Amino acid sequence: MQPTKLAAALEAAANGFRVFPVIPNSKVPAIDDWPDLATSAAKAITAWWAENPNYNIGIATGRGVTVIDADCKKGKSGLDSLAMLDMMGLPESLRATTPSGGVHVYLRTAKAFGNRADTIPDFPGIDLRGERGYVLAPGSTIDGEAYKTEVYAKPDKAPQWLEDTLDRRTTHAPRDGSALIELDRAENIARAVDWLVNHAPEAVEGAGGDTVTYSVAAELRAFGVAEATALDLMLDHWNEVKASPPWMPDELAVKVRNGFEHGQGAPGYKTAGGEFGAVDIDVGVAPIRPADQRGETIPVSALNIRSAASFADQEKPVRQFVVADLIPDKNVTTLNGDGATGKSLLAMQLCVAMSSGSRWIGRDVKPGPALYFSAEDDEDETHIRLKDICAGENLALDTLGGLHVAVMAGKDCLLAVAGENDAAVLKKTKLFSTLRATLAELRPALLVLDNLADIFGGNENVKSLARQFIGMLRGLAIEFDCAILLLAHPSLSGMASGSGSSGNVAWNNSVRSRLYLQRDKDDAGVEIDPNVRILETKKANYAGIGQELEMRWEAGRFVATAAFEFGDVEGMEDPETKVERAERVFLEMVDRFNKEKRHISPSKGANYAPMLFARHHRHAGVPERFFEIALNSLLEKGSIEVVTVGPPSRLQKNIVFARGELHASSDPLQTPSEGQAHDSAKP
Repeated sequence: MQPTKLAAALEAAANGFRVFPVIPNSKVPAIDDWPDLATSAAKAITAWWAENPNYNIGIATGRGVTVIDADCKKGKSGLDSLAMLDMMGLPESLRATTPSGGVHVYLRTAKAFGNRADTIPDFPGIDLRGERGYVLAPGSTIDGEAYKTEVYAKPDKAPQWLEDTLDRRTTHAPRDGSALIELDRAENIARAVDWLVNHAPEAVEGAGGDTVTYSVAAELRAFGVAEATALDLMLDHWNEVKASPPWMPDELAVKVRNGFEHGQGAPGYKTAGGEFGAVDIDVGVAPIRPADQRGETIPVSALNIRSAASFADQEKPVRQFVVADLIPDKNVTTLNGDGATGKSLLAMQLCVAMSSGSRWIGRDVKPGPALYFSAEDDEDETHIRLKDICAGENLALDTLGGLHVAVMAGKDCLLAVAGENDAAVLKKTKLFSTLRATLAELRPALLVLDNLADIFGGNENVKSLARQFIGMLRGLAIEFDCAILLLAHPSLSGMASGSGSSGNVAWNNSVRSRLYLQRDKDDAGVEIDPNVRILETKKANYAGIGQELEMRWEAGRFVATAAFEFGDVEGMEDPETKVERAERVFLEMVDRFNKEKRHISPSKGANYAPMLFARHHRHAGVPERFFEIALNSLLEKGSIEVVTVGPPSRLQKNIVFARGELHASSDPLQTPSEGQAHDSAKP
């Protein structure tokens, strides 16, 4: 029987290894600073696995522990090389097999080795895990396949001949011609290390991380270091700090190789003296081969370049949404709203709808699990809201097993903060890593972050920080195939203008969709109905903007006041035809506009009634052309009439209720003056 992950972690610790948690079913550390936090203390290990018993087990190498990794993926001959080392007298040390068929050999070494990938002469396919490196321990699983102990033994001491062998390096000749200088000079290595630590960009998965990694390697090539040296330097000084998630050494070796194959200019062409400035990355282009002209993928560097012709025979993909036209999948959407408008309640209703497979304010949603990260409401308030929502929607709360809530009120909720040495660079916090591990475990279709002010530790008015933060969230959305709904308060200018924007334009520009929840107010800004809210689409890269959805607060949750799509009458008690519905809404609009003493004309122009009604947030989905039909039909029925109003010098036609109608008590824009007759003619 396979031992539990906790038991396997404690066993590794008992053998003297430093252990840390890894995201389930992956090789990605679940905590930041794992090289320093890894421990053999049973108490700390037990606490980690109490958080998530499915964590994989990471063993931190270095500090006298070196692991030989015999790699056989993609045709590598690591097992043959390992057999050769065995014949030479490799100690009978602790060994484990990997799900891909490789072998890990754990050794005690006097020398501090770095992390290397396939760079040991005469032993192809042999990788090393040393200082600030790690491997997955026996008991870890990937796609159901486990790492298993092959030889039960304590890690043995590596003999001197083995350390000497492992310390040798393969030197790669420049692939595009002779180097301008002697490679791997001490001053060039020192410069490369300084650049990696202090100036090299970060590589974030889902936000151009492949391209950045390639570019960093190409830059080291220009600094005059050899390919093998560049890989070692990136593993030691860049990978764990600036790659999110960190690359496995063999994967990083491929990126470095691409950078050296396609980097611009001869190796060492940036070795002239001078101080470091802004990152200057040169991306070379390999010669185009005839195959490229047939629409195949162009094999030029790490960029994902495609010929447009390659899409010709492929079926056109369909854009995916969590809520059609409002919340796109695998993207970040912001939901802005003034304080106490109910955006948290509305977002929680969406989570309930997805988890239960029900509708959300009259809209179909993508069913699936959801995670609500709540930095504002405590557990009691969360409980109350869930009970009210379920009662109003006739749902059983015990069926919402797919909805999880992280109650973080009163705790440190920052996911990213400005850097200590560079305020223009945003740094992920340990909580970000914890959230990432949670997403890997729960795999929600929707993540709600409530709200921006609590989770963002930078200056909201700095554009670069805003873009970096949205980029981090977009990386999570892509990595875990989920939509992210980010709740935020609008700025004072955003509230004054009605745009609902917050901070600076970068927040609006960086997301694919932005929604604004606001109160029902007239043109003077006076609230009409305190229980009514309007949800407006302020930005939609994949749909139309300006859509306004009306809802009403009832019994602890929001309900749709009308079907949002014209002709969508599902769930209405007395279904109407489109014309009947257009007539009903037209009469409601006449009543409203008359009471507000606003001019509505039967003739096309600035005050054309069908146009004004279709643009009003209470249009209930009725388009202008059906308001035109309603105008004519209501005139024919005698439900409305046209009166001439105003002084003789400026007479205007205005629509009012016909005398004797139920709405005749409405105060028209202006009572026809003496000598001004009613005009019931069509416009």
